[in-house]
Amino acid sequence: MPMKGFGGQPVENSKKIIEEAREEIPIRMFTVAHHISKLPVDTLNGEWMLNTSDAVMNTSATAYFFARKIQAELNIPVGIIICAWSGSGIQPWMSREALLPFRDIVNLKYLDDLKNQQIRGEREAACCMRYGMVNPLLNCKFRGMLWYQGETNHKDGRMYARMLPAFVKDMRQSFDCGEFPFLYVQIAPHNYDGAELQLSAELREAQMKSMKEIPNSGMAVLMDIPGHPACIHPAKKCEVGERLAAWALAKTYNKEGIAFSGPIYRSVSFIGKMAVVDFDYAEDGLKSNNKK
Repeated sequence: MPMKGFGGQPVENSKKIIEEAREEIPIRMFTVAHHISKLPVDTLNGEWMLNTSDAVMNTSATAYFFARKIQAELNIPVGIIICAWSGSGIQPWMSREALLPFRDIVNLKYLDDLKNQQIRGEREAACCMRYGMVNPLLNCKFRGMLWYQGETNHKDGRMYARMLPAFVKDMRQSFDCGEFPFLYVQIAPHNYDGAELQLSAELREAQMKSMKEIPNSGMAVLMDIPGHPACIHPAKKCEVGERLAAWALAKTYNKEGIAFSGPIYRSVSFIGKMAVVDFDYAEDGLKSNNKK
């Protein structure tokens, strides 16, 4: 979601952030143009942009808030590459090799049957964004990766629990940057219909459990961020970006004194009629939003 928002779906405080952009602030942005392909390609369209109002307006709000926080805290130049497609599932971002274990649920034969390399009007086809948008970036070296995706897979929690670790492993092997930090966002509250509401909870659980499956990973939780439940795009993108930045500052840049995670369930024990729940990252106990 760009800083300027979508029609009827604004980003909170975006006007002020856009107006505050200055070229002399060392944040640079590159947005990969949308392109889908059956086979890996080596070139892409796009250019590095200075930190101007026009550039910030069209840049991913979450990525920019992340970069803004990192730059301010560490006083270093920050470059962000935005390689994203709103509303996409995880399958288009995975390589064929990564999807082979999922042949029972992913139609790889579809790719084999295509006569042309260019996939037209099939942006949910397996591998198509991985090959059309990620592949040209494989020679880049970077510090870490942000991942804000999941709504399109909200009915597929069990599958996602297997696919997300496979996706990260594939990315790390392809970029050859070691176990770079993988920081991702748990899907936000939304008024899904009927059984889909429970299925979306299963997707969040899969995302939470993935932190144990994926080394050097961290997850930003959005369940406490108020917003309109009928809108799938939360307006408070600053909180999203800065929660991701907190993980990076604490775990990647070793900055002390940062609360980088909300409470995460660890275990439960039962004493008589009482359940005792233990949480990680809750040294000071739990408090509700209304402080009660």
